Amino acid sequence: MLEELAALVKLAQIDISTRDLEAELEQAPGRLKENQVDLKRLQDLLDAERKQVEDAVNLLEAQEEEIKEQTQSLARSKSKSAKARTMREIEAVERELETVRRSIREREEERERLKAAIEQRKAIIAQHEQELTELTTYVIGEEKSTSERIERLKNEKSEVLAGRKEAVTKISAIVLRRYDLIRSRRGGAAAAQLKDDMCSGCFMILPPQLANAIRKGETIEQCPRCQRFLYPPEPPAEEVEVAESPSENACRPDELE
Repeated sequence: MLEELAALVKLAQIDISTRDLEAELEQAPGRLKENQVDLKRLQDLLDAERKQVEDAVNLLEAQEEEIKEQTQSLARSKSKSAKARTMREIEAVERELETVRRSIREREEERERLKAAIEQRKAIIAQHEQELTELTTYVIGEEKSTSERIERLKNEKSEVLAGRKEAVTKISAIVLRRYDLIRSRRGGAAAAQLKDDMCSGCFMILPPQLANAIRKGETIEQCPRCQRFLYPPEPPAEEVEVAESPSENACRPDELE
């Protein structure tokens, strides 16, 4: 019976380690995906900002052309002024000149505002380009380190699982079925250590007789509350540490019947 208990504790250790490794393996690609999303978001932002600057430059060129045409129009109006003979003609030409001058001033003011906006946007783009370069370097590094970490975790998982088949052969079929049922309902933790006469899985204080039996390690006992298999403070055969699930996983004994 002592050998079976030792195998059961070893099996619990293997399954907890495997669970943690699988969780980390599952999370690793998610972090890479988040980095790629951030990278694409910044790239899209830069593309939009560059398009805005391109449109603004085109508008600036159109304004420059319009100012040039209005300047030529002003010259023609001045030529008309020189040829005016009557007061009415002179006043009409002056009104025309004032209208053209005002239009030119407005376009020149718009041009200066647009130039300032373009320069400001270019400065922001330069900053975002620097951020994109840094983020790209970071993502490439993360992809490499994550790939290495995934490979390392896979190797660790293979090493951990290597002893599982041997441990299973030392456990009776009925105990093994019970173990798998508990593990499925307790977040992968089907065994817990006895600590101060208490189940370290659900923190129930055990009856003295049961606690003494667990300390002896000669029989396979379960917690009356959470149904986890219990092992003594110093596990049989070898020192084994098994991660426990939080106390909220505790339940009434009949829940696992």
